[in-house]
Amino acid sequence: MQYTATGSNRRISFAQVAGSPATPSMTSLPVRSFAVAESRETINDPSITGYGVASKTRLGNRSVAGNVVVSYKPRVTDPWLESFFGNSYANNVITNGKENVPILFEDTQTDAATPYSYSYHDCFANTLNLNISDGNGSTLEFGFVGVDFKTNTTLLDSTPTPATDHDPYVHLDCVFKMGSTVIGYMTSFSFAGTRNLTANNVLGSKQAYSITKGNMGLTGTFTVLAKDSAMMTRYFNETREPLVVEATNGTFKDVWTIHNPLFTAVSTPLDSDGATIQTVNWVGDPTADFKVLSHQRVDL
Repeated sequence: MQYTATGSNRRISFAQVAGSPATPSMTSLPVRSFAVAESRETINDPSITGYGVASKTRLGNRSVAGNVVVSYKPRVTDPWLESFFGNSYANNVITNGKENVPILFEDTQTDAATPYSYSYHDCFANTLNLNISDGNGSTLEFGFVGVDFKTNTTLLDSTPTPATDHDPYVHLDCVFKMGSTVIGYMTSFSFAGTRNLTANNVLGSKQAYSITKGNMGLTGTFTVLAKDSAMMTRYFNETREPLVVEATNGTFKDVWTIHNPLFTAVSTPLDSDGATIQTVNWVGDPTADFKVLSHQRVDL
C-alpha cells in the first residue's frame, strides 16, 4: 500500500529563537489550523519570441507568511503574544512595545518512513484575532510574517516538549466590562490587532533582509441583547472607558484591556421576530502614555 501523509500525524512545534540554531529546544502544541507557508514571486519575461509561446519564467523573492489558529488556552501561546506585542511580560502584564521577538516553527510529518519537516525562521506575529463565542469554543488566530524557509530530512527537534494542555477558556467563564460596569448581556466578542509588519527585500537576495513594524492597529466588534439605549448613548457622546475581558478556567485567568476604545458604529437591525441584537464596532486608540492593548495573566 502506498504512503499518504495525514494531518493526524503532522506535528507543529516552535521555539522563541532567532535564526537557524542547529539544535533548538522546541515545544509542540495542538493547533486548529496551520497555514504558514513559503511562496515565491514569479518573474515573467515579456519578450516576444515570434513562435507563439512566451519567454521563460523565473522565480524571484521568497515570502514566508500565514496564519495559525489555536483554541484559546492559558499560557501555551504566551511567546507568540510577546512576538505580537513586541515586548516581554513584566509582573505578568504585557502591552505594546518595540522589541523584535522571533519565532521558529517546525512542521513535521511524523508518520513518513523517514520523518521530514519544513521550518520557518525569524517569524514575527503580525496580527492577532481573539474570538469568544458560544459555538465551537473560543479561538486565538495569529498571522505571521517570516524571513526564511528550509526543508529538513534531519529534524530540528525530533522530541519536542509537548505543551501543557490546560483546559480551554469558554464563554461561560468570561466577564465583560466597560470601565467598572459589567456587561452581562453580551452575545459575541472579537477583536483584531495588527502590527503592520513589512518584509523588506534587497537586490541579490531571495529572502527578506529585514522586517519592520508600522503603527499598531486595533479594531473590534461585540454584540449585545438590545435592552436599553446605553450603547447608542456612548456612541453619540464619544464616551471612552476601558473595555475589559476576563477569562478564567478555574486555574488561570486572562485579563485583556482595550485601554481607550471609541465606538465607531452602533446598529440595531430589525431582521426577525425574536430577540433584537445590537452590534457595536469600535477602534482602539492610544492613551496618553501610548497604551492600546494589554494582556495580564493570573494564577488563581
